Amino acid sequence: MTPGRNNQDVSRSGRAREIVERGSIPVLNFEDRHMSTVTIAAIAGSRRLRQIKTRERLFEAAVAQFGVAGMAAADLGEIAAAAGVARATFYFHFPNKEHILLALADREEAAIAQSLRSSVSAPRDLATSLARTIDLVLALESRFGTALFRDLMSERFTSDRRSQRWPQCPVAAAVAAIIESSAAQRKIPAHQSAMFFVDGLYGLLAVTGEARQLRHTVLDSYLLTTVRSLEAR
Repeated sequence: MTPGRNNQDVSRSGRAREIVERGSIPVLNFEDRHMSTVTIAAIAGSRRLRQIKTRERLFEAAVAQFGVAGMAAADLGEIAAAAGVARATFYFHFPNKEHILLALADREEAAIAQSLRSSVSAPRDLATSLARTIDLVLALESRFGTALFRDLMSERFTSDRRSQRWPQCPVAAAVAAIIESSAAQRKIPAHQSAMFFVDGLYGLLAVTGEARQLRHTVLDSYLLTTVRSLEAR
């Protein structure tokens, strides 16, 4: 390769980077039109990767801040600083703090549902499977702290989340599958029973966060009542 050709490639690479940074290619001069599409794609891919990593840093920084005193008290400036970006960058990736909370809830519910699906392939009695559901949800408190856990339980009852009905709720879908695979009665469709159970569970956990002894008593009673209501007669 001649020195002249190498310099030309370098200049084309530089123009490709400028084009990608502009975000559009309205007019290309002769040399731009002959630029390697592979070069442009590689630079665009690198930029996208940086954006994904920045988004991940912001997400994790926000979750950490939420865990201290809850979502409402979290400061966007502190979240951005912890992620190593400017405050304005937060809004490039997320419209608001609630968006992060919803994304976290979706991620964790999907993980819980995946764990629960094993209850269908490995048969257990209904009481054991529903108790495991409660344990899996409660485990979130140990991971994220009381403040964020309360937010996660409460967000299910926001107007946006209430409009998300069957089968969009993965935990309810998994519980419905457990009910279907059991000997439970069918007077009420399994998916409705599952939604009642999950809604009630989240509601109880949202309001009994500080009263631990009361929470255990209420959850034991709730589990027993649910199982009895589903037992075949």
